[in-house]
Amino acid sequence: MKKIIILVFHKKGFEDTDTLYAWRVQLNYGMENEIMLNNVGTSLKIFGKNYGNSVSVSTSDDKIIAEKTITDGVTEISIPKGVEYLNVDIKYDERKHFHFKYPVR
Repeated sequence: MKKIIILVFHKKGFEDTDTLYAWRVQLNYGMENEIMLNNVGTSLKIFGKNYGNSVSVSTSDDKIIAEKTITDGVTEISIPKGVEYLNVDIKYDERKHFHFKYPVR
């Protein structure tokens, strides 16, 4: 079962209004694994370790905007302005994919 939680991070030494909004997505491939997603402006960042081989991101009308190899730590993707939702498809291996819709802030 997919479980999506919206988290708010407060930076030490900054006012409470200085926040980073991120989505925490639990990936279930028969192992415990999760990723965090955050976007600021036209940059989407995916944080995580060993969660797949590649990621494909498309708009709500299925126009692919990026296909990237996943790197441990942070994978960054440029997104067009004005997009409200992104379809994210994470390829773990040839048979396993994890697909979800991400709301762009």
